[in-house]
Formats: sequence, structure tokens, C-alpha cells
Amino acid sequence: MGLNRKSIIALSLLGILLVFVWTRALGPKPGSPARPSAEAFAPVSAPPQTEKPAAVPAGQPGWKGSPFLVDRGGLKPGTQTDGTGEAEIFLQGILWDPGAPTAILNNRVMGVGDRIGRWEVKEIQKDQVVVSDGASTRSLRP
Repeated sequence: MGLNRKSIIALSLLGILLVFVWTRALGPKPGSPARPSAEAFAPVSAPPQTEKPAAVPAGQPGWKGSPFLVDRGGLKPGTQTDGTGEAEIFLQGILWDPGAPTAILNNRVMGVGDRIGRWEVKEIQKDQVVVSDGASTRSLRP
């Protein structure tokens, strides 16, 4: 079944017309706002925070503070010392992952081998952290 030249031209024009109608149907409707420009998708800086996030109420049994509100800069003002002028080490939480266990000690995220003051983290288990200063070893529990 052969198509003559007029049939091929007619079918081509019909195809072009269908593509035109289809693209118009996908485009914006009359009276709708224009498409946003690329500048509309530029990153916007967040407004500065004026207040700190609310802390979880203290005094809840077993709660040692939120691991998401950790200040990695060091100790809070007023932290007690151990008599040598260094801050007393305290465990705030354990983030257990068999491949890379992590503990939060004195508001700092620590791994095995990390040092905090004179203490070195020797071992992190699911329920305790073992630290040593060379002369003594301590087992800390949350």
C-alpha cells in the first residue's frame, strides 16, 4: 500500500498540529501567572535565629539531655572540676553503631582513641564508656 506525496504531507502537518496542541495544553493557562525565572529558584539564606531551641525538661528519669543540642565547643560555664583544675568527665549519651560507636562526653562527640583533657576513650559499649588517664581507668554509664 503506497502513500502518495499529498498523503505524506497531510499526515506530517497533522502530526505537527497535534504536537502544537499538546504543548499548548501542558503550558500555562490564559490568565495564570507566568513561569518563574531561574532567579526564583536561587538559594535563600535563612533568617537569623533569635532564640535558642527549647531544651527537654530536666528531671525526667534516665534522661541526660538531647543529643541534638550538643555544643561541640567544650564545657558549659560552671562545670565542676576534679581537683586538678580539669573538668570532671561525665557521660551524656552513647550513640551505638557496631562499626563506629560514639559517645557524648562533656558536651563533645567522641570516638574510641579521642582525648578529652587527660582522659582517653578506650572503649565504647552499648551501656558504658571506658576511659583511662594512664594511671587509672574509669567506667562511665549514662
